[in-house]
Amino acid sequence: MTWVFLGDVPDPQPVIEKLQDVSPLESEITMSSLGFFGHPPRILFAKAEEEVQLYSKAKEFKEADFDLYRFKPHITLCRIKTIHNYKAYKEKMKTYHHKILGVIEPRMILYESVLTDSGPHYKALYEKTY
Repeated sequence: MTWVFLGDVPDPQPVIEKLQDVSPLESEITMSSLGFFGHPPRILFAKAEEEVQLYSKAKEFKEADFDLYRFKPHITLCRIKTIHNYKAYKEKMKTYHHKILGVIEPRMILYESVLTDSGPHYKALYEKTY
């Protein structure tokens, strides 16, 4: 789950220091149901069931001076280029309503992402486990 997208950061050390002020999630968070952002849909995501705990954690990130622009608890699954049959897409989405899709573990990882022609590559710079 992406809590904060930072953009270009020349030195990750100040970010790591701020992360040390954020406490752990109390438990795993169940992901259920699918949703999408955009009209037409551009991002497919899994929704979090325990949103109250995640909004509470988002408040803690804000208090640690992170910018959570339009935060909505979710896990991005993929980007959608084109939907050829929107009716079939909507019907398929309904089959995942309240279906358990996985969990968010109580840990944080700061990733560096590098965009390449073959897609993004991720490198863990800092990890906080509980």
